[in-house]
Amino acid sequence: MQGLKLKVIVFSVFLGLLSGLSHAEVYRWTDDKGKVHFGDRPTTDNASEVKIKEPKVATPTKNDSDRKQDAARFLRSRELDRIEKAQQKQKSQQQAAKRARKCKTAKLELRKLREARLLYTKDKSGKKHYITDAERASEKKKTADIVDYWCN
Repeated sequence: MQGLKLKVIVFSVFLGLLSGLSHAEVYRWTDDKGKVHFGDRPTTDNASEVKIKEPKVATPTKNDSDRKQDAARFLRSRELDRIEKAQQKQKSQQQAAKRARKCKTAKLELRKLREARLLYTKDKSGKKHYITDAERASEKKKTADIVDYWCN
């Protein structure tokens, strides 16, 4: 903000100097050798005054309401960015919590497969089907892979 104020001040001083120069009289004359000269005072009788056009100065086109609207748009975009970042953070936290739950569940299943003496599943009629050593080894490998996926 300070930089902007400084630029405005420097620009204003520059415009003030330009306006002072534009009101000064400028003369043009040609010397004996045919060389054309310009100056602020006539040095010979054949000097003529040169009319200098006033430079067109660009004026700021934005009024207070435009600036306020720009500021409001800027603040709104900042707010939207903040909301988006908060949503991304929340989503990331939810994904991390899901991974932690899945990891915990997979580790519990793997622990059961390693420590239980007898494992079984029930069929539709409710009858127990005991898991063989080969089935247990296969399930341990699958569950270990699941643990690697969710926990690492």
